[in-house]
Amino acid sequence: MMLTLLLFVAACLLSSLGFAWLAAVNPKRRRVYGLARPAAPAPWQKLAMALLVLAPGVLLLLCGQVAGFVLWLGAITVIGWVVALRRPPLTA
Repeated sequence: MMLTLLLFVAACLLSSLGFAWLAAVNPKRRRVYGLARPAAPAPWQKLAMALLVLAPGVLLLLCGQVAGFVLWLGAITVIGWVVALRRPPLTA
């Protein structure tokens, strides 16, 4: 039980880092909030962002933590919405 909880929390933290990275470089999001447009991410960066978001779920399944995986699915949905709702910091 404790191992499932620890793996679930670690997976959620990794996925939330990926979501935050995606939100930070999203050109449409930056345009809406009037921020400078960053350079386009390289293909390896796009792959790294996707892996950072999705790999923890795959690892939970490979470790046999089905309950942790189901919890992770629900948690990343909420985390994704929270990241999307959060306004980026306005820098001059």
